[in-house]
Amino acid sequence: MSSNAVLKVISLLSVGFLLQCSSAAKPEGLNRQWMMISFKDYQKDFLVKNKASLDLSAYPSEHQTYHAYMGCNQIRLQASFGADQSVKAGDISATMRYCDDNESLENRFISEFPAVTRFKVEGHFLTLSDESGDEMKFVAADWD
Repeated sequence: MSSNAVLKVISLLSVGFLLQCSSAAKPEGLNRQWMMISFKDYQKDFLVKNKASLDLSAYPSEHQTYHAYMGCNQIRLQASFGADQSVKAGDISATMRYCDDNESLENRFISEFPAVTRFKVEGHFLTLSDESGDEMKFVAADWD
């Protein structure tokens, strides 16, 4: 194989790698800690008291792994966020501590997050929604 052909192959592989990396990037505005302010029939005061949150900060992971907390257990989830405001939820798991007050909130979040298909960022607010229009709403934790 000539050195010219080798350079072409390397160039093509490099371009393919760069395109793959750029498609995995999260859309602008998501890369932060979000505090939950609205979810199902839970009162905002209850969500705030339990520090219900979703951490979409950048993690050095090819699997797009993020963390959530609903007041007791640590929740790990995988999700990809598209430039078209789509969400594709993946695996979700949690630690197994017993929690009297938070078990319902955690179980509902864990069961409902995989159904999320859309997101919208408006200023300091994030809304996640499913196909039927059910929403989870968050405010940026670093916003006063």
